[in-house]
Amino acid sequence: MLVYISGPDNFLATKAINQIKAKYLEKNPTGAEITLIDGNDPTSASLRGVNWADLQAVPLFATSRLVIIKSAGKFDKDKQENLAHFLRNIPDTTVVVLWDEKKIDPKTALFTSLQGAKKAISATPLSYTAIRQNTLKRAKELSLDLSTSHLEQILDSCGTDLWAIENELIYRSNSVGGEGEKTKKTILDEPFAVFNYIRQNRWDKVKNVIKTELEAGFAIEMILGGVAAAARKELRDATTKRAVTDLLMDIDVGLKTGILDDQAAGALLIAHLPKPIHSRVQWEDTWGEITF
Repeated sequence: MLVYISGPDNFLATKAINQIKAKYLEKNPTGAEITLIDGNDPTSASLRGVNWADLQAVPLFATSRLVIIKSAGKFDKDKQENLAHFLRNIPDTTVVVLWDEKKIDPKTALFTSLQGAKKAISATPLSYTAIRQNTLKRAKELSLDLSTSHLEQILDSCGTDLWAIENELIYRSNSVGGEGEKTKKTILDEPFAVFNYIRQNRWDKVKNVIKTELEAGFAIEMILGGVAAAARKELRDATTKRAVTDLLMDIDVGLKTGILDDQAAGALLIAHLPKPIHSRVQWEDTWGEITF
């Protein structure tokens, strides 16, 4: 089965991929047959000479295989044509999810193969009205009583950045009300905490927010996305912004390649703010020394 996600919105695409992974893991909890190939990732198998014939392989440790391919448009012409060939004959025991943030050239064989996808998902940026509706829907899912004025505050601050909106809603829903409270929560008095703290260069406060979210079980991908959105919007110093971006990218690569688990990634993020190193973090030398 081929699932094609088209459109440049990273949040919508990531959400769709995570939903597919979650559904897959319900039947295959070990995740042993999940493969990620990313054209943007220099450590990815895609840049080490991937063999697309593996798409025809029979699963050995699960009932089916899940292969996630990102940024296929960045592969060279030969790799794209080879991929296109095998996408036409995917066995029933394999689910291939392909997302490219850029449009695939309609003149290529890859574009033609993708038109035969059994399921197509749009990751096209939402309109303001749709973002507003989705924000209200997500707030309801989090049992967050969001007033019109607070909704406007969130949208004014975050704009169309869905990662920033998600991070703000999760932070607010987690940071209000008493322990074990089952009624609807009220809104935080201090909105946009991560954005405000980064703008004020209060990195100790940023670390406290990250630690709180990790202890509450928030997905590390959401935390990284929130920090990235805040840094992108609020940091004015180019050197600091570049250093923070490099740190987030290093941690993201560590997660994708399995070098880091969620706890190690969170520990490294806390440890290397506000002065992230400018070269690759040596995970194996540092993460074991950090505890929450």
